[in-house]
Amino acid sequence: MSRSSISSSRNPPIQIDDELFEGYYKNLIRTLKQHVDSKENSAELINLRKKVVELEFLLSTEKSVVDKLEKKVKKEKDVVIMLNNKLEASMQQNSMLKVLIVMILLVVAL
Repeated sequence: MSRSSISSSRNPPIQIDDELFEGYYKNLIRTLKQHVDSKENSAELINLRKKVVELEFLLSTEKSVVDKLEKKVKKEKDVVIMLNNKLEASMQQNSMLKVLIVMILLVVAL
């Protein structure tokens, strides 16, 4: 095995096995990649959170619109029911008038 030497201004040169040296840097690179991935995930999370907030706002807006439309439909339904009741009452009056006219015609004919 070959040896590398690392020295600093305070310590004498240290002999390090190349495999340990390579493993240290591989570990450092892996750690840095994980750190970068976590930063990317953080950015993605921030974007996703923004989208969630936007969608929640749109959902509340849509709920508001749906509530207004439901109220309008209920009012229209009430109007239709009222008009239907008036129509039925008019039809009953019309039937009664027809009966009266037939009775009058019978009386006049006799």
